[in-house]
Amino acid sequence: MTVDQAYRKWQDEYWFDSHNILEKTINGYISMFDRHIIPIIGKDDISSIDCTKIHKHYDELSENGYSAKTIRNIHQALSSLLSWCFKKGFLEFPIHLNRLVTYPKPAKKICIQNVPTISEYKKLVGVLSGHYRYAIQFMAHTGIRFSELSILKENIDLEHGFVRISSYVQRIYTDYKAKTTQLTVQDYPKTSSAHRVIRITPNIEKILLAHLSMLDEMQIKSEYIFCNRHGGVIEERNIIRYYKSALEKAGLNKKGIYSLRKLYIYTGGNLDVT
Repeated sequence: MTVDQAYRKWQDEYWFDSHNILEKTINGYISMFDRHIIPIIGKDDISSIDCTKIHKHYDELSENGYSAKTIRNIHQALSSLLSWCFKKGFLEFPIHLNRLVTYPKPAKKICIQNVPTISEYKKLVGVLSGHYRYAIQFMAHTGIRFSELSILKENIDLEHGFVRISSYVQRIYTDYKAKTTQLTVQDYPKTSSAHRVIRITPNIEKILLAHLSMLDEMQIKSEYIFCNRHGGVIEERNIIRYYKSALEKAGLNKKGIYSLRKLYIYTGGNLDVT
């Protein structure tokens, strides 16, 4: 069985029947395999993969400017396929790629170029308007991920000054073959460290109270603090679109929404701008 044949079986027998694979995970797999794996080793036998060829390919990608994170994602996608093949009996022995192939490790540091400065954040706040403006500010002042905006109102205690993070939003494929997806709220984060309590500072309290007041004015009823206009959870693509539009209005360079979390880490949350 070739790598390409194993990849097709993986799609047919695992992706099609699974009901809990993230949409972006599958899209990522397709991109990694179609662009970087199948063209290189697609015709190789799955049981005798040429690790020297893979290693050389990783080196070429690095030389051509691909980030260490991208190469790691390619490596992990191929490792996932090989793990599934062993579980299904297509491989007599497991192939431990991490022992056979080395690849550049992504540096664990904040890229300052992608972090908004305090002055840039002030400009951003100055143009924020509309339904999601307080969600953007809340993310910058707390460092939470956009997937963690599904905060229940019952998890905010203004009297004692804390917010409990205990859920996150993800879009999963309910039927990969039919390309149908569903937005779901998980009751607990992926790791125990993600389940945490955030202290409410005076600035965060102002943001929350202003947002709750806005919801009352718009007559939006929801169990969530930050929600869409129908009271449901905010979807990632919508808030990313809003953030990009706000950056453009403020005349700032394009940055990913994760830059708000980086801003919080870099400044220690000391933002005197609301």
